[in-house]
Amino acid sequence: VLVTDLVIRDSGPCILACNIKKIFEPFFTTKVRSCLGLGLSISSRIIESMEGDLMVKNHETGGAEFKIVLPEYPKNSQ
Repeated sequence: VLVTDLVIRDSGPCILACNIKKIFEPFFTTKVRSCLGLGLSISSRIIESMEGDLMVKNHETGGAEFKIVLPEYPKNSQ
């Protein structure tokens, strides 16, 4: 099965190690105002429904790095 990778990296501060474990949980947020904490949770569920994976890590030069891995032809599409 062929896979497609997409990497998105920012140059902001790194994500705290204690938050990386919780970052895809519904309603988890580190922001004080106007945030529901649903964006990454919903994104993760959508990607998983396509038999893919969404991963996060801190990049060695700073900032966060998100990697989306999707099969080119999901099993449920045939």
